Amino acid sequence: MGWEELEERVRRWEERMNPEQRRAAEAIVRGWNEAGEGGFLLPIVDGPPGTGKTHVAAVGCAKYVLEARGRGEPEVAYLCKTNFACERAKQILLEMGFTFYPPSTTLPDAPLAVRIKAGEQAEQWEDGVVGWDNMSKLDEDFLKMHHILLVTVDSARKVHRMRRNPKMVVDEFSQVNAMDFFAAVERVCGAGGEQAPLLQGLALLGDPLQLPLVTTQSELRTNILHYLECLFHSRTLPRHRLKKQYRMNRVICEGVNMIREKAWNTYRLETAEEVANRRFEANLPGDLPGGIREALDPDHPLVLVDTSDLGDERRGFGQVAGDCSVSNPAEARLATELAWAAMRGTNPKEVRVLTPYSAQVRAIGEGLEKLAGPVGREAVSTVWRAQGQEWPCVIVSLVRSNDDRRLGFLGDEILKAQLYVAVSRAQAKLVVLAAHKRTFEGHKDMDALWETPGALKLRGKDLCR
Repeated sequence: MGWEELEERVRRWEERMNPEQRRAAEAIVRGWNEAGEGGFLLPIVDGPPGTGKTHVAAVGCAKYVLEARGRGEPEVAYLCKTNFACERAKQILLEMGFTFYPPSTTLPDAPLAVRIKAGEQAEQWEDGVVGWDNMSKLDEDFLKMHHILLVTVDSARKVHRMRRNPKMVVDEFSQVNAMDFFAAVERVCGAGGEQAPLLQGLALLGDPLQLPLVTTQSELRTNILHYLECLFHSRTLPRHRLKKQYRMNRVICEGVNMIREKAWNTYRLETAEEVANRRFEANLPGDLPGGIREALDPDHPLVLVDTSDLGDERRGFGQVAGDCSVSNPAEARLATELAWAAMRGTNPKEVRVLTPYSAQVRAIGEGLEKLAGPVGREAVSTVWRAQGQEWPCVIVSLVRSNDDRRLGFLGDEILKAQLYVAVSRAQAKLVVLAAHKRTFEGHKDMDALWETPGALKLRGKDLCR
């Protein structure tokens, strides 16, 4: 793969992008190119679920590398909060035309990108990933020749030995708080008591409504964008907004829009024509109870199940010893039955159960493991861990069910984004289990979702055997 091939592929990618995506990618390149000595420009891309923000970042990085090549070796540090996001960005860059080369006698004149990951063996160099542990001088020399280095925010210090003052991308900034952000900048630009040069190029990409770090320390929940807006006394810093989504069926997207509009008072998403009628194609077993079959009917992309009549929540333990959490046994059994029915009708990896509570993850995981083996346990996770990912079929268990309407952290002003994140992971089928009438009614985000046009509403007891 060479420079001409990269240029041609970037051109084709740009042709497929919508105008908002093209403007956002161009803003990254323009911001970086115009950041002079001591300058600091901040392109911010506001990219809700499914709007292609990582593709925008990849195109922006590629265009910058192409344009800056004549001015010397372009250097970009691409930072993500999670390993999943880092791997996704790397795959897009490789598809776009970047390549990687392990230590050898010659290094081609080509666009190079590689991911640095802790704990890997350096001599592997497999799939564009190089391990940091026990890295040799030869490995370091070859890394320095790569134009884009991808690392997690927590591993940002690894970039400093390879790059003196690179342009910097922070993907999924909503998961990066101010403390982690400035620590990463310091690690990338200078360390070890050295005089750190000013960062001359930075781009933030993400959805401000996504979940921050889940912690009891509220001061650590503020993501870097909200921190900067407070710092500059600005209610909203200028952003490049991506409005067209390419993930969700239009009815599911309407549910997301109801939450965005009524609970968050922000702009609506448009659904791309190619996904508007996306269907969950599953050959459902013939022995399913009528209620389960109705809930999984592909003709109903969004199903809202009121579990008020199924039972109470209870205190429980999560997957880590001493992790006190909340579970709902009756709702867990229903989520397990729905997931198992869906998994029997399609590729099990296309079905995911999401819940805010680790105790519920444990309960559902144990139930699915008995039915489906290891793939069953892998089919359930917390909502926070699901950020940045998507599945054809998503079942959400919100757990809380009590007459006092206690929501715990689900009622927190920031952490209530659990619902928004959970429902926006689904591509074609979304089933939400919640004790709406008993516990959640009266809360803006849940009421907004429950009013979604086109949603099928069922009662929990109608789905039980």
